[in-house]
Amino acid sequence: MPSTTILMTIGILIVSLIVGISFYYVTNKSNRKEKKQQIDQFLSYAINFILFIWAGKVILQLPLFFQDPLAVLAYPSDSRSVYIATILIIIQITYHILRKQLHILTLIETTIPIFIATVFMHEFLQLMIEGNRYGIPNLILMTALLLLYLFLHDKQSIRRNTMGIIAVFCFSHISFYIVYSYTTVFDYMLHPIYFLGIFVLSAGLFLYDRQRN
Repeated sequence: MPSTTILMTIGILIVSLIVGISFYYVTNKSNRKEKKQQIDQFLSYAINFILFIWAGKVILQLPLFFQDPLAVLAYPSDSRSVYIATILIIIQITYHILRKQLHILTLIETTIPIFIATVFMHEFLQLMIEGNRYGIPNLILMTALLLLYLFLHDKQSIRRNTMGIIAVFCFSHISFYIVYSYTTVFDYMLHPIYFLGIFVLSAGLFLYDRQRN
């Protein structure tokens, strides 16, 4: 039944996110108060990103939304909704940076370990529960990134490790697209230009912060 499939998808996402946050909490050496603040900040932007995906879905189906709002909300979102959500979250983050309400590198350094652990668990559960083998390349990649994160965690600066992981993640997905003609993250098929944009934006932020300091 469609409702069962939707509940299963939501359940896998929630469990994966819990695992991702737990991974960050265990591996991060900040005190409990700092970790709670960083996780709360991450969750705030993550929830906004999800809401922006829904907003993107509405924008893409605007004529239908005025005729039948429930039909649009029930309609599955696609990669275009992710692109719109990414633009909107970047605008929000930029606004918070300009108002000095956010230190972007702290957010990135919190997001990366949560993200890779969450995606790893998501792909693993999809393989075990749903038998989805299309995510195996991504599962292998996320396994490697988790091991890389754990291995380098105390050996180099956090920012260097974070930028390295972002680079490996982005260019691996570009390679997946070249080899398989598609690549997915959380079941969204994303274009290589999206990953290239994420890499360029992240590299620019790290270089800007380095020069400023």
